[in-house]
Amino acid sequence: MRGADNLRAAIASLKKLHGMRRVRHLVVTGGSAGGTSTFLHTDLLGELVGAEDVVGMPDAGAFRVLTSDAASRITPPEAATATAATASS
Repeated sequence: MRGADNLRAAIASLKKLHGMRRVRHLVVTGGSAGGTSTFLHTDLLGELVGAEDVVGMPDAGAFRVLTSDAASRITPPEAATATAATASS
């Protein structure tokens, strides 16, 4: 949750100190860990700034997947989705 808290604080600062008022179109992007944050926080960011149109364009987000033996590895999004679907079955 620290990432979401930091995001809220950054937007509050932009509004208070820099006069950000209205956001019409918002594009959120990031690579690696920023790509993962793009997946996780695009909707929240759109709500915080009151954007009319919001688009998230992550590039190479990393996903941590635990295998049955509790070893972790980095996998592409497709594998993470497949693993999550298998785990919930």
